[in-house]
Amino acid sequence: DLPVVFSIHDEEALGPVPAATLKELGVDDQGLAREGEVSLLELGASQASMVLGRSPYHARSLATTESGPLYPLFAGLGDRLDGILPGVDVSIWDASRNHRLPHKFQADDLTGKADCKMELQRDLGLTVDGDLPLLLMTAPLVLEAGLDMVLGCATAFPPAGKYQLVVAGALDQADTAILDAIVAANPGEVLHRAEIEEADLHRLLAGADGLLLPQRRELSMLMLLKAMRYGVVPLTHEMGGLRDAVVNFDELTGSGTGVTFTGEDPADYLAALQRFVTLLSSDDRRATLAHNAMSHGFTWDRTADLYLELYTKLSS
Repeated sequence: DLPVVFSIHDEEALGPVPAATLKELGVDDQGLAREGEVSLLELGASQASMVLGRSPYHARSLATTESGPLYPLFAGLGDRLDGILPGVDVSIWDASRNHRLPHKFQADDLTGKADCKMELQRDLGLTVDGDLPLLLMTAPLVLEAGLDMVLGCATAFPPAGKYQLVVAGALDQADTAILDAIVAANPGEVLHRAEIEEADLHRLLAGADGLLLPQRRELSMLMLLKAMRYGVVPLTHEMGGLRDAVVNFDELTGSGTGVTFTGEDPADYLAALQRFVTLLSSDDRRATLAHNAMSHGFTWDRTADLYLELYTKLSS
């Protein structure tokens, strides 16, 4: 009778095993065997007291027809399906007291962030210009993360005095060649750094104005939350937990924590990138967005409280 919470990180990892193996282990397959195999993901989710997605929106998306072969299972869970966003450790990701940063700053005083940016520009060999939006894309640098869109837009919408782009992380040979050509065409404005340590990441995020996450699959939730704690404004696709974490900026009210877009057409991302650069080119807009991003409440304390509330409810 002990309640079980089953958390799903990747709904595509079905975990197929031979039904005969489960029988040998004394595990009831609950009649879920298909062509001699059972999905451990399906078996676990079907028997759990509660199934958790990566976020509330991700949980709701699991119950749609686009979610994959287990859609009927998720759609039938009803109140047994929910989601909890992860959190970031603010004892580490705190720009006001992190010893790794050359200058400290906080949401209400971003002077130190501007100093971090100019120091980063000097260290990386970029043009030192506090007005140019400095955009960052970091690992994982794969197709699912939208790398092709970032590289394509850097050609269709070149920096050319509009913004700077730093790509941090290892690339395959073909993508390296494409990026090398973009770097050569934009001296002082585009840089590729293949190797990145944790200390490098802190300094990159402290100096960056924007984080590019045009993902086809949700891959970098923790990176997003860490970046926002350092006042880095995200440009994201509206999907999964990203939709829960990032609110599209409203220029009339000044509310919102980033720029979001829908669709997978490169033209959708290009339009969002152009708007993103325009917003970050304004000192006032950039400061407002950085303040909003830093003020998000997605900490591990919040996440732990939500888990405790859930466990208490299931145990009562």
